[in-house]
Amino acid sequence: MRLRRAEVLFLLAAIAVLGIATYFNFVEVNGFRQLSLSDFEIGKVADRDVVVSRDFSFVDENATRIRREARQRLVTAVFRYDRDLSAALLSSYADFVEFVENAFLTASGSQQFVLEVQQQYPGMIEKKNLQALYASPDRAGLLNASQNVFKQIVSEGITTFPDEGMDRFNQANVEIVRWRNDRSERVEVPKETLLTWTGLRPYISSALSLMKKNQSSLELVTALVRPFVKENLAYQSDESDSKLDSAVRQVNPVLVVIHKGQKIIKRGFIITEESYRQLEALASSGVYIDVRHFLGTILCLLALCAFSLYVFSSGVYGETLDRMHSFIMVIAFSLVYLGVLVVSRAQVFSLSIDLAAVLPIALITMLVAALVGQRGAVLFSFFLSFGVLCASDFSVPPALFSLFTGISGVGVMRITGKRIDLVKSACFLAILQ
Repeated sequence: MRLRRAEVLFLLAAIAVLGIATYFNFVEVNGFRQLSLSDFEIGKVADRDVVVSRDFSFVDENATRIRREARQRLVTAVFRYDRDLSAALLSSYADFVEFVENAFLTASGSQQFVLEVQQQYPGMIEKKNLQALYASPDRAGLLNASQNVFKQIVSEGITTFPDEGMDRFNQANVEIVRWRNDRSERVEVPKETLLTWTGLRPYISSALSLMKKNQSSLELVTALVRPFVKENLAYQSDESDSKLDSAVRQVNPVLVVIHKGQKIIKRGFIITEESYRQLEALASSGVYIDVRHFLGTILCLLALCAFSLYVFSSGVYGETLDRMHSFIMVIAFSLVYLGVLVVSRAQVFSLSIDLAAVLPIALITMLVAALVGQRGAVLFSFFLSFGVLCASDFSVPPALFSLFTGISGVGVMRITGKRIDLVKSACFLAILQ
């Protein structure tokens, strides 16, 4: 094939323009090529399908929030047992018991006993309780029982629940940090088993029952024990908050995967909240282009151009086309190709066959037939239909319509100089279309 330099440059320029136009046609801004998010609304019936052109994923914020809240409710608050304070409390009560036992021996009467104890421990135990202890026939047994009960309370640990903050944690269990053999030990226990100030009296009553002590001594033992009890199982707000934050951070977000070709909006169906969330995720997915699809279209376009050069060469076609005729066919092909790219992005042409109604294929092929000849126009109709196929994202209906209407346009071309011939050709072509 021998082509003049101007024709080659013109053809290359046309291919470059078509390639650039194809690129911008394939670019999806925020996941959309023909549509925008404003075209859809929850609760309304969709007037078109939205098919995902690529695989993408997004985080379902609502499901992720539910998962995090559930994980948060499973985290237990931390309470730490203070062994140093506990040892100090046991030592303090042992000193009290020893002092009272000595006071039993040295005091000449109830009055002196009460005064000695109040002098050493002012305001801690009421006078009537001291008098009852001194007058009891089993005062040594009561004192020993109170010390055993006190040891149990200190060993169990007494705590206070904070007024705020606990509602964020597990409401059934708590985590207790204790010491065993000089090593810290963490164990989860039911929250209701923790000893609090309101449960102190029932706890003492239960302890006395296990020791086979009469419940009549409950008031006196409680009066002896309670002043020395201190909170030794404390709620750890910082540690609990840190544990909660760490647990929430480890929660994996709920990832929704949408696969290529999946319909997230169906024509004729009501748009649901779920489908609209998927549509929003697609809209926020940024700029994208299907490289393989784009390159495939460009390669098909290049192959089509190369094959047209071969078909219209003098060796195959039988004659050399006039330069002007070549320019006209290249321009006509480019205009149809660009027209399909532009029209296919319009919302009113949501169905592929809708493109056929606005493509001036018959007019162009009739023009080529008048200038070049019927044989060249028929060949041009085939190339034009393949161009429509590439430009319409390889949609077969508009390509077939272009082929048939192009050949029909050439077939009805019977112009002998009379105006009625043009009218007849146009009417017959309309019937064929």
